[in-house]
Amino acid sequence: MIKKQKLILGGIFVIVVFFGITFSKNWGTAVSENLLEKYKPEVKGLRNNRELALSRCPVMIKKLEKGLPELSKSKDKTQMPQAQKLIADCAFAAGDYQKSLDYYKHLSNFEPNVSRWHVLIAESFLGMKKPGDALQRATLATQLDPNDFEIRLLHARVLAKLALKNRAVEAYAQAIRIAPYDQIAITKMELADFVENSVDESEFADRKEY
Repeated sequence: MIKKQKLILGGIFVIVVFFGITFSKNWGTAVSENLLEKYKPEVKGLRNNRELALSRCPVMIKKLEKGLPELSKSKDKTQMPQAQKLIADCAFAAGDYQKSLDYYKHLSNFEPNVSRWHVLIAESFLGMKKPGDALQRATLATQLDPNDFEIRLLHARVLAKLALKNRAVEAYAQAIRIAPYDQIAITKMELADFVENSVDESEFADRKEY
């Protein structure tokens, strides 16, 4: 009788432990998923507010990074890239371009044919004052999405930062050809300013390494 009671108690203990572990895992994943929904609108509002981003992003990034292992267990496989994007966006807003670069690269590896990730990688490189590295990604983005005005304009601006005058002028011209009506005059003025302030050079003088 005592042996039977021990077996029953042992069985109950195993069941309790099993459900306890399962509940704990599901709870951790649920908490991490809730953080995503909580932070999405806040991070979106921080991109053009550096001062607030510097104040808020370190805490949010720390919590989001802590939840990544749990999100990797989620049945919804979009949760992990969503968290990585929030971390990258928040880091970019706060001026931590190395961290934003690292996470945007994760996303570009996950979706290599999505031009947006290459644009964000290029912008992170520009934030780090590495236009040479930005050019490769900006060029790839134009190849993936050649009719996107913003991407064409980014490509032109990267070339301009590298003082590759002839290529920059051509890139600006391509951007202007597909520019929305309200952006045509602004982009033409930007091109004119670049040409006025750049050094005259032939196509041959454009640096070969780029």
